[in-house]
Amino acid sequence: MVGDIRLGPEPHDLIITPDGREAWVTYRGGPGLAIIDLETDEISAQIETGRDPHDLKITPDGRTIWVGHWNDGHVTVVDRESRQVLAEPLLPGRAQHPAVSRDGNLVAVSSWTDDNRVWILDAHTYELLDEFVVGPHPHHVAFTPDGTALLVAVSGSGQLAVVDLASSEIRYVALVPVLHGVLALEIPQRPG
Repeated sequence: MVGDIRLGPEPHDLIITPDGREAWVTYRGGPGLAIIDLETDEISAQIETGRDPHDLKITPDGRTIWVGHWNDGHVTVVDRESRQVLAEPLLPGRAQHPAVSRDGNLVAVSSWTDDNRVWILDAHTYELLDEFVVGPHPHHVAFTPDGTALLVAVSGSGQLAVVDLASSEIRYVALVPVLHGVLALEIPQRPG
């Protein structure tokens, strides 16, 4: 261990900005985010985003952070530079796990609790575009690199839902269930 940084209660998720200068951390026991300056290893700012912030994702251009909330029906959209909340789109259920498409135009948000849904939003207007019922406890979500499909870890059934975004067709791939469910990972694009 190199060091210790005191955050708010119950730190949950962490992202590193594309330039490697900051770490953004949600803490569920408090109302927001801590931003850590990775050169000084100190908290440079804290932002209130609402009750029970959970997972967070950053847009590919590094300008915007999307925060899901465990017990709430909204996501918080934060401007990285100004540290200001840009929007708080309200969804028809608990909005916990966001994912951003590689082109930065779409955001998917899953609800692990009783909603069994994944919502698709326009990343620029925050408009709700679509909704998919994918099964019990959808956990993490990720867009395919080409942006044509959404991968959803359906923890309650031990399956991976593959949602075709053009046709809205959903197919399922059986996986071996694990303690916390399955996890859909986005594989970073290789340079060149």
